[in-house]
Amino acid sequence: MSYTSRSGPQTRTPTAAWLCALALLLPAWLLPLHAQSGQTDYSEPMTGRVTDAASGEALAGATVLWVETGQGTATDAEGRFTLPAPQSDTHDHHPSDPDHQHAQQAPEAGYSLRFSMVGYQTQTYTIHETGFIPVALEANDQVLDAAVVEGDRQSASLLETVNLVRIGTEELQRAACCNLSESFETTADVDVAFTDAVSGAKQVRMLGLDGRYVQILNETRPGVRGLALPFGLTYIPGTWMSGISISKGPGSVVNGYEGISGSINVDYHMPRDIDKFSINAYGNIAGRAEVNAHGGGKVGGKAYTASYLHGHFTGRENDRNNDGFLDVPTGTMGIAMHRWQFVGPGLWRGQIGVEGVLQALDGGQVGAPAEEDPLLLYDFALRANRYRAFAKLGRISPDHPGRSTGFMAQATYHEHETRHGDRYAFAARQRSGYANLIQDLPFGEGVHKLRFGASIAVDEFRSDLTRDPESDAVRRTVMQRTEIVPGAFAEYRFEQREWSIVAGLRVDHHNLTDAGFLATPRLHLRKCWNEQTTWRISAGSGFRTVNPVVEFSPWLNSARNIRYPADGTLLVERGYNAGTGLVHQFKAFGRSGQLRGDYYATVFTDRVVADLDRDPEAVYIDQAADTDGRARSLAAQIEAEYEVIDGFVLRLAGKLEDVRVQTDGRLQRQAFVPPWRTLASLAWTSDSEFWKADLTVQGVGAARLPEGQTTPSGETTTEAYPLVLAQVSRQIGNWRIYAGTENAFNYRQPGAIRGASDPYGPDFDAASIWGPILGRNVYAGVTFTIGQ
Repeated sequence: MSYTSRSGPQTRTPTAAWLCALALLLPAWLLPLHAQSGQTDYSEPMTGRVTDAASGEALAGATVLWVETGQGTATDAEGRFTLPAPQSDTHDHHPSDPDHQHAQQAPEAGYSLRFSMVGYQTQTYTIHETGFIPVALEANDQVLDAAVVEGDRQSASLLETVNLVRIGTEELQRAACCNLSESFETTADVDVAFTDAVSGAKQVRMLGLDGRYVQILNETRPGVRGLALPFGLTYIPGTWMSGISISKGPGSVVNGYEGISGSINVDYHMPRDIDKFSINAYGNIAGRAEVNAHGGGKVGGKAYTASYLHGHFTGRENDRNNDGFLDVPTGTMGIAMHRWQFVGPGLWRGQIGVEGVLQALDGGQVGAPAEEDPLLLYDFALRANRYRAFAKLGRISPDHPGRSTGFMAQATYHEHETRHGDRYAFAARQRSGYANLIQDLPFGEGVHKLRFGASIAVDEFRSDLTRDPESDAVRRTVMQRTEIVPGAFAEYRFEQREWSIVAGLRVDHHNLTDAGFLATPRLHLRKCWNEQTTWRISAGSGFRTVNPVVEFSPWLNSARNIRYPADGTLLVERGYNAGTGLVHQFKAFGRSGQLRGDYYATVFTDRVVADLDRDPEAVYIDQAADTDGRARSLAAQIEAEYEVIDGFVLRLAGKLEDVRVQTDGRLQRQAFVPPWRTLASLAWTSDSEFWKADLTVQGVGAARLPEGQTTPSGETTTEAYPLVLAQVSRQIGNWRIYAGTENAFNYRQPGAIRGASDPYGPDFDAASIWGPILGRNVYAGVTFTIGQ
């Protein structure tokens, strides 16, 4: 008996909507490419045993399924199974089909056998002849909906229903990757940029849209949202992450109603498979030093624990462009997390954990952090405290293969205070609760699955914005609201090797919206044309509420007057997204490669925009109904990856993004969003895999500037510029030593801070940022690890 692994761990992360828009595509989608014929005769039943890869214990209740026919079974109490040989007539042929005699033969590539179990990474094998097969499943503890695919580098799966790209640990190590905001430097799917030249805050951008439209999750729990939006990317240390899953288009209805342009799910090293001890030290020429540590292991018969620590310190005052302002703020940050993972009696799985963040940043003019009188120098100060507690619990039915119940809960407390010279002082508090109950109900021999459940999200926000806090003419705006959003959802999945569908609908009741009940439909379809090519289409909608001061906080560092509804009006955004993508794996000159391309369109019926064009002395933040869908984003991307010679992998990518908003009464390109980007990346690994080197070159196109604003050279558009990154690393036993550079050509945005010489004057603007501020950065680090 022989078999080969077709794919590594995988679980589906669905999405959905807009059946009408896809109706014309369905006939072509469902057409078979060719009649299958086979050469291998499957006559004997398939037997085997499924165990836990870490402990060797038998896994009872694991699902075993012939992918092509839908025939399946479950393992018994000893992890053993017996599955009849695949009968194609139940899938591809009717008994009256004159070609039925050929249906008993396998396709040329062999039948696929899938092993899955909640809390473990799914494995799929191509079986060339029946017999006995031992299978060891790796735990991933994703009791609820997770997105895990194969590979340690960047990979796009052929089998996932959604357009999913996985960034693994090896890919994360190609750059400095000190936190989530620095984890996308070698990928073209997500862009990261500074929001202003004072605070050092960063935001992601996907499909040309700002990060508030991206749903960022921590192991499918709510992650960076609310008060965490400006700095939340830095709250996820790079060494804690085992991988990142990037999904374009609306996410699963299981995960909520947010995420209009896509989702980013971050997986941490789980207590069950974490290193006994790992410590990483990092430093760069800008005076930034970091220490990260994590470790854990088994503490009982079926209990595991892990601790995670992060410390950040920047003490040097950098002013390389000599404008009198710090290029990056100084300050400290500490993050700690501890959690437990357990395997309970029977088929129970779960984990609990706590996490805390303490952050203090000081920036502004050189010397301002030490100055007691804010009227003398422009100072920026941030103080943030964030605490979270979370739990997950899941149970697999021993009597019904694939049937499971999952529950997750999370509580968050976040305090956030900032000072922006003597112009603004902002203080806010957020208390949030979240719970989600999910039931998986497979039927039709496992080919069909119904996932349904209910969730509730509660967010209490209080913000206090004070204008001119040191003057006699104090203006103060207090906003306070409590959002309570219970919801129910259902999601249908049909999954086979050739094609799959995930269609979902959720209905939520928002206590503060006029509509009350809000429906969110989403749809994903996948067609595998052959063993190398997959085509996907998707569509769906999403909505979100806006915290205007937090989300547009960069403009607090400018002389513009911020104008937004001060009467407590709830600002709501709603958008619709549809797209298509193609992934093709190929071989050329005996070497493997992958080609993928996608196109997505996002339109808004309601969008909150910072209008910078109406008045050069103000920022108008308001919600505008746009029923004709003119506020939109069109994004196209193509990417190719190929091993050019042994050890050298080349990645080339390019994308076009056309983002239009209604500002100053006109539909025009959104300011500061570049219309194109390119990426070329070359990764080298030595034969021994002890040495690794990477070189990445990014190209960023010229973007539109707001009305009445020009560059120092008088242009109404920004400059196109390159970014070059490089790194080399050496593995020596338990030690990994690395060094590299970012922005090697030392490109800096000219005149990044307008009116820097008079920060309290009418021309001051530190928020019109479209390029790098710091310039060239050189860094080095070392990691010591003791594995399990």
